[in-house]
Amino acid sequence: MAAIVANALDFLHDNPLLGGLLALTLPVYGAVRWLLIKRKRLRWTGLLREALLLCFALYCAALLAVTFSPFELTLSAPDFSFRSRLLEMLLGTYTTGSWGWTMWLSNLTLFFPFGLLTLLLWARKPWQALLLALGVILCVEVLQPFAGRSFDVDDLFLNFLGAAIGVGIGTALRALVPKIGQRLRP
Repeated sequence: MAAIVANALDFLHDNPLLGGLLALTLPVYGAVRWLLIKRKRLRWTGLLREALLLCFALYCAALLAVTFSPFELTLSAPDFSFRSRLLEMLLGTYTTGSWGWTMWLSNLTLFFPFGLLTLLLWARKPWQALLLALGVILCVEVLQPFAGRSFDVDDLFLNFLGAAIGVGIGTALRALVPKIGQRLRP
């Protein structure tokens, strides 16, 4: 567990784009949202919803930084890996160290907030949030090779599984606290 935390801290240290995007997101989002509400283009939707919208904006900035940094524009042949190391590990033909576990756990949790927040803030049905999550995950994975990163089929699976867990928890929240759906909808 200590190795997983150390790997995560190393990643944050090596990616200053993450801190920069988060630092810019808060004032830019706040100013734009305030102007739109003041000019009556949007309406104030309650403190809880506004706080969750801000959290979603910060999450999207972090997602952008994490999935595309370090950014190195490449026009050469992109790296698309359709080899599933996760499946190979389950079959016993591949072993991994702490870095592999960190990556898999990170990919599993990366889209959990996306599934939860899109369901609570916008989607009427769980399948709508899942479809949106799948579209965003596919876009990220297909664009990553052009930014100096790689396409990985395990990332697709684990990102979608994380989003599905988020949607599942959001669905359970709606069932347990029926007013939450009414309070968070626009």
